[in-house]
Amino acid sequence: RQRQMCIRDRNDGQRVSMVSAVSDQSTAFVQDGVWCSLCGGLDTLALIAKQLKVVPSRYVSVEISKPARMVSQSANPKSDTFPGIDHGWMHDLLQITSDAVGDLGPVSIVGMGAPCQDHSKCRLLPPRFQSDKMENKRPGFAGEKGKVFKHGVQVILWMLQVNPKLVFMVENVDFRDMKA
Repeated sequence: RQRQMCIRDRNDGQRVSMVSAVSDQSTAFVQDGVWCSLCGGLDTLALIAKQLKVVPSRYVSVEISKPARMVSQSANPKSDTFPGIDHGWMHDLLQITSDAVGDLGPVSIVGMGAPCQDHSKCRLLPPRFQSDKMENKRPGFAGEKGKVFKHGVQVILWMLQVNPKLVFMVENVDFRDMKA
């Protein structure tokens, strides 16, 4: 049994996309386009897709840590209802260019959980380790991890140029108290 589902924009009610759902008994799976996870880690976005019964045509993850990529592959294997994790596009988010985004093509959904250390209030706690003793405890976007976050936002902007209807989610710590 097959049915179609229309996803509409909350703001103006315009149709964002039309997807087909394939039903096997009482469980329906929704087919979708390419999903991309920036700073993928263990790829929780993939787990969300599986829980929501959404089947991306391709799931691309950008993760610099080889052990995290290995766990992600184990936790999200290829199956009839999930394409598996593709770590082949890029490993280092800082190496992604506008051209690389264009080569990837349109992405339906992108999620990013960039490292938070350079924005975190936890760095204001008394130092416990030698590595905690730094002059600028919260360098923000100027720090090594902050640069990853900032570039990730740029990558999402490039993806929006390729697909203006891109849905994106970005999570991080609250750093509104920091000066720009």
